[in-house]
Amino acid sequence: MPRSAVSLGAGGFRGVEYYEDGGAVVSIPAEGEEHFPEEMPSEGEDIEKGLGSVFYDKLAGASPVGDIRESGRMYDPYVNEKIKELYGSEPTFMEQLIERYDYPTVMEKRDGVAHHVIPTDWGFPESKRFARPEGRKDMPTFPELEDARAHILGSAIMAKEYGPETTEKAGDFKEFMDRLPIIGRRSAKDSAMDRRNNAVGRQIFLKAGMDASVQELTQMVDAAIFEQLDKIMGRTEEERMTPAKDQPRAPRNFVSPPTGPDVYFPRDEEGFFDTTY
Repeated sequence: MPRSAVSLGAGGFRGVEYYEDGGAVVSIPAEGEEHFPEEMPSEGEDIEKGLGSVFYDKLAGASPVGDIRESGRMYDPYVNEKIKELYGSEPTFMEQLIERYDYPTVMEKRDGVAHHVIPTDWGFPESKRFARPEGRKDMPTFPELEDARAHILGSAIMAKEYGPETTEKAGDFKEFMDRLPIIGRRSAKDSAMDRRNNAVGRQIFLKAGMDASVQELTQMVDAAIFEQLDKIMGRTEEERMTPAKDQPRAPRNFVSPPTGPDVYFPRDEEGFFDTTY
């Protein structure tokens, strides 16, 4: 099974409300609620560990975001410990997508027991790995949702471990490297998507406060994505079928609501994936 790392791209810790490239407002707190909760350290108390700590832990194999991308799956033998750490006995991200939104499943045997799972192994055809709920081809695919969750949750956990400013600086560095000619492979659209989701992750941490556990951060991240899906599910037929401005020939609307996570990969003008993933 292919393994993938989480890219913590740059993205607007300073206010976490607006940034030019993404063109989106990141809004997690309710109207009138403080962006910096009372649980956060008081002014002058330093929670930032610095970039050196991030790089050292990564080199030592002690990064707190290891296996974060696959941690919302079910019964994955590669990341079962991470799944247990984040969810315990509670339903995982994948299980909730199946239960709440009827994402298509296949039967897979794990430890001799058959389970309904959303297929992720590349041995399955793309038509199954990128399947959407019945009758809702405008909904994001599981790989899109898994990517959004990885960036949001990765940033939230990084902010708890190293501080939000250090997390942003680490993201800035990673974004810079990913956009370099020859060695970089990320497009501007990819970067805008990641910056938006990384900013949402840091905002969720700020809303949760320093005392929030990784399990609580995980619940908040999943809830933010489900809230976005609820908005998309609630679109009228006209809203679903009216393409976005930069997708004039697309069959459907493949653009996230203006606030919250970005749950769609970049699309070209015909609605096909336009991403370097």
